[in-house]
Amino acid sequence: LGDGFCGYLLWRNHYYGELGFEKTDLVATLPFLRRGCELYDTWSMTQLADIMEDASQPIPTEMRLTATEIAELRLKVARYNLNDEEALAKLQSVSDPAFLLKYKQEFDDFWTPKFQQLADNLHPLIGFEDDEDELDDEDVDDEDEVEQSPIDPSVILIWPSGHLEVVEADVSQMKSYREMAQELIRADGLDAVHFSPALTQVKEDAGLSMNVAMYVDRDANAKGLPDNAIGTILYGQGQEIRGPIIIALEDQRYDCYSFTTLDDLVDTYNAINDVCGGLLIIKDEDDGRYDPYA
Repeated sequence: LGDGFCGYLLWRNHYYGELGFEKTDLVATLPFLRRGCELYDTWSMTQLADIMEDASQPIPTEMRLTATEIAELRLKVARYNLNDEEALAKLQSVSDPAFLLKYKQEFDDFWTPKFQQLADNLHPLIGFEDDEDELDDEDVDDEDEVEQSPIDPSVILIWPSGHLEVVEADVSQMKSYREMAQELIRADGLDAVHFSPALTQVKEDAGLSMNVAMYVDRDANAKGLPDNAIGTILYGQGQEIRGPIIIALEDQRYDCYSFTTLDDLVDTYNAINDVCGGLLIIKDEDDGRYDPYA
């Protein structure tokens, strides 16, 4: 009903006959794993990929995933678990030519250096060795990349009052939009705004490599939550956005990520403030909030 990990647990209980469930054949249990994958559960993705790679499993040909589809499951797991050694190792072992060609740019820019970091035990956020003297012009095209200040994964919340709040949360590790909604804004689910002219402008003004996405309480209208003027401007479609909004980053496959550098975080909320005509309250001494990033 919205929790992907339940899909994994249902698969396990039916397949192994645990917790009082009757043991069921593998083919009949696969829909549980597929549902878990639809809800962004990495346990389900890993298990389904492992099963599909096992040629000895009695799965009809029409139900088997292609090598590219299996590889894409591995990629999603690695994206959600950026520093998980097992996930990285499985992704590194992928050899499907169609997959590697499709994601060549992403592998060149991100995953190949990530594999090297794993091998060299480099810092997972910065990605460079401590001895800066070893860096040369070929290693770094833009010195600003080295100088960026790493922070714990964080997202931006903007309340209907206009107040900014920075919350430490690694959304790439969350299993579903539902978990993200419950942990960040006490909602049961989210609607995502992936693109709008205003969000595109924020991305360009902040100089971000990923897209800026806005997540809203999907039940905000039914709850009668107050209007969020900043959210409405960022949406830009003439419909009012209600309740708190979450601002995070997304790649081209709509996988969600937190901000991991102070520079990107600050540049983003300053760009939002510019686009919204100065409505964002970054710090207000009278409201009892403290924003360490302001």
